[in-house]
Amino acid sequence: MSIPPVPVDLDRASLDPTQDRHDPGRDWAVLEIRADGSLGRAEVVHSTGAMGAVRASGAMATPRPLPIRSAALAARVGLLQASMGHLPEAARSFHQGARAASAVPQRQTCLEQLALVEAVQGDLRRAEVHAGLAAGARGVTDGRDGSPVRVARDWIRLERAEVVRGADLLDREMLLAGDPDPDPEPWPATAALLLRARLLVEARRPDAAVRLLTTDGAGFARTSWATSVLMAAKADAMLSAGEAHRALSTLTALPAGAAVEAGVTTAAARLTIGDVRGADAAVRQVTEALDGAPLALQIRAWLLEARIAEDRGSTGRGRSLVDRALRAAEWEGLRTPVRHEWHWVRPLVDRHPGLRRTHRDFLASLRDVRSASTGHGPPIGPPDPSDPVVGAHLTEREAQVLDLLAQMYSTDEIAAALYVSPNTVKTHLKGIFGKLCVNRRVDAVRRGRQLGLC
Repeated sequence: MSIPPVPVDLDRASLDPTQDRHDPGRDWAVLEIRADGSLGRAEVVHSTGAMGAVRASGAMATPRPLPIRSAALAARVGLLQASMGHLPEAARSFHQGARAASAVPQRQTCLEQLALVEAVQGDLRRAEVHAGLAAGARGVTDGRDGSPVRVARDWIRLERAEVVRGADLLDREMLLAGDPDPDPEPWPATAALLLRARLLVEARRPDAAVRLLTTDGAGFARTSWATSVLMAAKADAMLSAGEAHRALSTLTALPAGAAVEAGVTTAAARLTIGDVRGADAAVRQVTEALDGAPLALQIRAWLLEARIAEDRGSTGRGRSLVDRALRAAEWEGLRTPVRHEWHWVRPLVDRHPGLRRTHRDFLASLRDVRSASTGHGPPIGPPDPSDPVVGAHLTEREAQVLDLLAQMYSTDEIAAALYVSPNTVKTHLKGIFGKLCVNRRVDAVRRGRQLGLC
């Protein structure tokens, strides 16, 4: 089933098929947009009006191919594709529109939407560039102007764990909630609502996220994809609140428009209740569809697969999947999906010195993030700088020693794991004791755990 061809006035990029202009004649772009959001036949015909263009398009023997050279047309097509969940296709349309735009407002619109799509997809480097270009075209630089630029930038900060404190998270959520668009487009409205829910979860308010995703429906017309992806997000918020069974109940029938999101959340919930076989089945069900999913979701799926492999004794496969996830996360700086699984990823990395060496810089950057516990695992990160007990942060090597100390490693075992001498380990221990104001190993571990260091 497909939507009837949409005639577009190439001069004005009108999308209204009922608007019949009785002009002497002009070229019309007739574009077929299928119900699934994909594009079908596209051609250029000469007609005196819109309805005549539709009739002429079917009668042409050799239609001329239509490159999207109208920024307005590309923007509308991109918004339609994005609202139906076809984000890679939408990104291409917005990119074409930005290149074709001759006027600043049209170029800005395409760049804004392109940045937002790329941020949601996990293409954070490109999203940063396009958000900056869009903000420059608008004449602002801080992303606080109510446009998709702000949502894109906050999405980037969230994925990189740069929105780190509860107050910051709630400030961003309130800012998003405080200036609703009176006539919102389905795609950016869906992205903003997803971001608000995630910010609430990161701020340790998953119940508020569930309420938001349950009650907020009057602000914009949701497409079937939006309904599905928001349902999956609600189930994920329930899981963060410690309600794994309720999350599974919400996803009893996987939403067709968000099968990957729902499948990954189902796997995580199954693991939470100890159903490793069910978790494995849920992940396998969506494996083939992962390639087109947002990168953060792919990373989460790979880490879940790795955890399942570890539980089943497939150490080599688990290590390979973690390595793959860390490589992808490191390229874009996607710390959040790794941080949520850090409680079991860290011991695995510690058991494999090759992983630790390969991803040393990225793993060290995780320690610079002050975590808000979200129910996915214990918080990690350095102590609060305002804490008077900690006069200086631990060095990277001291932090590694403390981690191993917390796992009941002896001095000799720590030395072997870190490829240093036992005397060097003792020197690091003295430094740790001094900075944490303790005299014994057990007290250092206890204090380190209080401060989120181990």
